[in-house]
Amino acid sequence: MQFSKFLASVSLSCLLLAGCEKAADQLTEKSTEAQLTQDAAQIYKLIPHAELPDTVSPKSYRVDMTIDPQQDGMSGTVAIDVTINESEDRIWIHAKEMTVKSAKIDYADGSSKELTFTAIPLTEAPSGVAYLTADGDIPAGDGVITLDYETPYNQNLNSAYQVRRGEDAY
Repeated sequence: MQFSKFLASVSLSCLLLAGCEKAADQLTEKSTEAQLTQDAAQIYKLIPHAELPDTVSPKSYRVDMTIDPQQDGMSGTVAIDVTINESEDRIWIHAKEMTVKSAKIDYADGSSKELTFTAIPLTEAPSGVAYLTADGDIPAGDGVITLDYETPYNQNLNSAYQVRRGEDAY
């Protein structure tokens, strides 16, 4: 039971959600290399390095994890009930060393938007942040963000970590 509580608290602390202000410049198909560099610089100025902005409010989390200590990492799905307080072009999340295979938001009115996950390099945000974008703005409203993810086990004995002793893994 203690292990379940530990995993739930780890998952919740790793997947806190919030939105951010819109970036001043949008990428276009005709962007030059200089414009892409400028756009990237604009995004990096917006990176939250501690508390995430409160333009998106998480209400609850449902986490399903597949954990096999013999593997190098774990995978799962997280569904996060949220209120998006205002239309956004991106939603910031805490996500250290995660690979997201698919992401979407399903709204209470039945509409849905596919989301794209973009991780910020750890050199820019050592605590681990990423953002979600959609084709166009992400509308305000109540919804459920669902992420299918994979992540390596932490080897520093914090979070969900793995210990190897010979051929055994715990």
